[in-house]
Amino acid sequence: MRIVLNSFVLLLVVCLFTKSGNAQVKTAAIYRTQEDYIKGITSYGPSTESPGKLKLHLLAPKDFVDLSYNGHSSRIPTSQLFGYTTKEGNVFCVHGGDTYQIMNKNPQLLLFRKRTLSSNREFRNDRFSYFFSTADGVIRPLTSWNLKQAFPAKQDWADLIDTNFKQDNELMTYDSYHHMYKLEWLLR
Repeated sequence: MRIVLNSFVLLLVVCLFTKSGNAQVKTAAIYRTQEDYIKGITSYGPSTESPGKLKLHLLAPKDFVDLSYNGHSSRIPTSQLFGYTTKEGNVFCVHGGDTYQIMNKNPQLLLFRKRTLSSNREFRNDRFSYFFSTADGVIRPLTSWNLKQAFPAKQDWADLIDTNFKQDNELMTYDSYHHMYKLEWLLR
């Protein structure tokens, strides 16, 4: 039993180092600020014609990322990096040593998701935790209480949330008619 446990731990450590320790992603665009992302203004060199590679240092988070493109390489402090677009078109935000996938492009309310680890029985299922940020750029867990606190000036916002969402897991409902998340539509 002890040998099996030791083997499992060794396999887990090897997987962590090979998969995410120094994760490299092919980037098509890099954004310095949240405002740059909203406006589509890219920074730091790579473009869709010549994608770069971004080394994220996920296992042992550092206060910088390494970018290489067109034979050049540079080190960017994470404090000067909002996010990046992968070659596949997915957009991610780098914040506090974590990487969040950005789900929308609304300047009032950005929605994020982050993959969470699951137990062996649920290994095949993707599990996500959801977050949001307002114009201040602070990423908070996506709960109805946090949403109500984020917009205190909007008097009817709390009532709209209570009326349309019974539980927090409904907050990421996508409105296919309006082609946006329901929260975005209610915030208009």
